[in-house]
Amino acid sequence: MKQNHKAPQAPSPYSDCPQDVELESFLLSSYYGLARDPKIARHLEHCSTCRDKVEQMRAFYDILNLELSHPAPPEVLSLGEKIQMH
Repeated sequence: MKQNHKAPQAPSPYSDCPQDVELESFLLSSYYGLARDPKIARHLEHCSTCRDKVEQMRAFYDILNLELSHPAPPEVLSLGEKIQMH
């Protein structure tokens, strides 16, 4: 039986890295004009691993916001109606 193994991620050089959910909350707070956690801001100054994660999250949210700003094409709406009928 074949086992799937994930490639181990390179550990951050800092043991005090915030959880991904904390980094995401930090990022989203900037979108909504909320106060950002100064502890995480200081951490990002010296941790390229976490800065990279935040940049990946920022790119994701930028794409998501762009997609949500456009109306759905008629083909998608039609398909949605067909799915609801079943």
